[in-house]
Amino acid sequence: MSNKENKESMRSLYRDWMVSLLKRMINRPENISSVNALLWGVAWLIIGAILAWHFKFVTTSMVGYTTSGYVPLIWQVAIMLVMWVSFGVVYFAFGVMRNRQAGIVDLFGRMLYAHWPVTLLLVPGMIMNRAAYATFMSDASVAFKLYPLQSAVMAIFVVAIAVWALYWGYVAFRRATQRSGIVTLVCYVIATPLAAYLSQLVLEALRKGMSW
Repeated sequence: MSNKENKESMRSLYRDWMVSLLKRMINRPENISSVNALLWGVAWLIIGAILAWHFKFVTTSMVGYTTSGYVPLIWQVAIMLVMWVSFGVVYFAFGVMRNRQAGIVDLFGRMLYAHWPVTLLLVPGMIMNRAAYATFMSDASVAFKLYPLQSAVMAIFVVAIAVWALYWGYVAFRRATQRSGIVTLVCYVIATPLAAYLSQLVLEALRKGMSW
């Protein structure tokens, strides 16, 4: 085999490896086992709680954070757990409608695992202006008026994370329900905003009812 052929073979192997890796990453919530999905999901939930505690943030829903004063770590973990249960209940309800045999542990675990990219929404708040971050997370239109450059950067980041998390969520939902097709997609599309809204209501009630 000539050097040219050898190089071309190496490039082909590298391309195949990259394509295979990309496919595994894209479909990770579907390929991971139920137990590993739950364990990794819980691990990332705890990591998110620790980061929020250390940098003084608090989650406001399954898709949002804001700046805060000091919140004890135990409360951060409790808030994350409540958030998980509140959005998981909605997905489970729709999952059971799609397939009565859907397992509660499998569905809750996979949806939690698919949710972990949302933890990355903490990153802009760690490295950028906290006031700009809090304003953007509560009202993006106001943030663009007050902090246009920082808001533009955060918008790009948030859109990328949203696409990632939404796709992973659908893959996890499809795998947990053992159903695919348009009906499953519609169930997921309806369940997602409902899950976000319920988690927001529950967390607001929790913050009003508790003090730390």
